[in-house]
Amino acid sequence: MMENKGLYDLGRKAIYMIIAVIIISFVFMYAKSIFVGYQAKHIRGFSNLEPNIIFSVAVTSPHCFAYYDEEIGRTYPGVIDFSKFNDYQLENCFVYTKKKVSFSLGNRTVSYNPCKDENGRCVGHILDNHNEVKYSRSVLVRSNESIRTGVMTMTFGGL
Repeated sequence: MMENKGLYDLGRKAIYMIIAVIIISFVFMYAKSIFVGYQAKHIRGFSNLEPNIIFSVAVTSPHCFAYYDEEIGRTYPGVIDFSKFNDYQLENCFVYTKKKVSFSLGNRTVSYNPCKDENGRCVGHILDNHNEVKYSRSVLVRSNESIRTGVMTMTFGGL
């Protein structure tokens, strides 16, 4: 009789352990879904990070459009040197982006599209190329030793 009782206790504990493992598994799967939802909600906020960085670099870097005074060796962030506002300068400034970037200031527009080759055809696959983001910012424009105000608009992405 002792042997039967021992088998009953062993079988009963195994059933409790299986039920406990199933419940604990559901708790972990629920916790994982909460964390994944939280991450997706907060990571989505970084989608505008690349355009923000590109716009900031364009108006603050002397290698892009920012005015650089060679006499004193100072860069003036937010002051655009209109003589630098051209396609060549833009292509040398943003060699690391894989999306179309265009800037407009007054009546002049410059653009850089890494997707296009010299024949105007798109080469390679550019991820998330359909989302177009536009930023505008008031800047100072230096042209021919005079400074005026202007609005610079950046279009990032798109076709």
